[in-house]
Amino acid sequence: NTPTMSNPNAKVNIGTNSNPNTSQEGPSTGDGGDFGFFDSSQQLDEIERLDVAATDESMRKTPSWAALPQPSSKHGLNESMQSIPETSPDEQTRAKVTNLHLMAKEVGSLLDVMKDVIAMQRARRLDVLKQPNWMRRNWYITALGVPAFLFLCIRLSENGYGIQFIKFTASQIITFFKEHINEPVVAIFDELVKGSENISDRETRNIVVENLQLMIRSWLDENYPSMNEQERDFRAKSMDMSLIETKKAESLKTFYEINNVIRMSFIEAQFLKKEMMNALVALDDMQASNNMNMNLAAVTPAVFLIYACQRMLRFVRYALLKLGKSKEETYGSFQHGLLEMERLLVMRDNSSSYQTPMLRHDSVAGAGPAQQTRGGLRHDGIVLRSDDLGMMMLHIHELRTILWRDRRRFSSNDIRSVAEDLAELAGERGAVCVSQQIQIIARMSRTYAFLRVRNHG
Repeated sequence: NTPTMSNPNAKVNIGTNSNPNTSQEGPSTGDGGDFGFFDSSQQLDEIERLDVAATDESMRKTPSWAALPQPSSKHGLNESMQSIPETSPDEQTRAKVTNLHLMAKEVGSLLDVMKDVIAMQRARRLDVLKQPNWMRRNWYITALGVPAFLFLCIRLSENGYGIQFIKFTASQIITFFKEHINEPVVAIFDELVKGSENISDRETRNIVVENLQLMIRSWLDENYPSMNEQERDFRAKSMDMSLIETKKAESLKTFYEINNVIRMSFIEAQFLKKEMMNALVALDDMQASNNMNMNLAAVTPAVFLIYACQRMLRFVRYALLKLGKSKEETYGSFQHGLLEMERLLVMRDNSSSYQTPMLRHDSVAGAGPAQQTRGGLRHDGIVLRSDDLGMMMLHIHELRTILWRDRRRFSSNDIRSVAEDLAELAGERGAVCVSQQIQIIARMSRTYAFLRVRNHG
């Protein structure tokens, strides 16, 4: 009984069975009429019940700080159709915020959760790029050093060789330290502060010289009274023994001048004593100079040994173990980064594929109205494009990382000045063109001493 184009008067039978292949007929009248039409009041009640259930489900899913508009009660199909205003479906289902503070709190908690999730994802992705541990990076040292160390420990632990070796090594180190560091350094310090030790008595020498001069003057006064006074003073002060030797040779011929011979012999003995005292003073001077040289020579092996140990430790630390970078390597890395920046800027300077801000009627990126002029004229220099600017910022970030990670290699003034120059290169102090950035790099190269250090590897 389905209505078709050939039978439009056919009746539709609606029952409780939802199977389209079956139909349920209502009660029949006596004249054979079919009353299979549905009851409109029952169907409207069913629709209203389903609508309320859907609304309750939406209310259960609505946050606590929002609420959906409540549906109005329906007394009949015609009244409900007349009372519902004509609104769009979005306006009918749009939620209203009832507690703004609670909504802000929930949004903040969601943002915190998102931040934690992003941090976890970043850590998970960076774990793949993490540097291997020290043993994996230096496997050859571990493979050779650990067995050799264990073998050495086993051999030294047998028959007490280890204790004997430790004692012998300690005694040799103490002896070397005493002979080549302690004693020479103390001797040099004493010689510089207290002065050198003298074997001879310089005051006694001066007394011997004065007595000899008096003895010669007295002898000249008695034996050569006719001699000029000035000549006698000169011979006495110069301790001239020529007249005494001549007179002694003549007096030995006769026995009567034996007293004069004995006197001249005492003068000669005093002269020999003076010469001996002079020799001792010369020995003191020579010993003082030789002591300084010998002490410096004794310290030299210790200095060479300390220098060799320092170079070996630097090689083991920086080359083999790779525990940080040396000062030369740090400066070389900074020079290399600055060279890459200069190479990029030189390649982009005076390039025909790059239009100036004046030609493309554009201002320098990030520049205010007061920063677009220089010397009363607008900037007409070439500026970097977005990709080149990104590469430039990567180089600047690399240099800043070197500067702050190895800041013990730089002085405080250099750190402050280099940070200011890098900020100017990045455009943080105002818009800059390529030519200005090249000038800033040239200024850095000629100003800072560590940029003039040659890197030898």
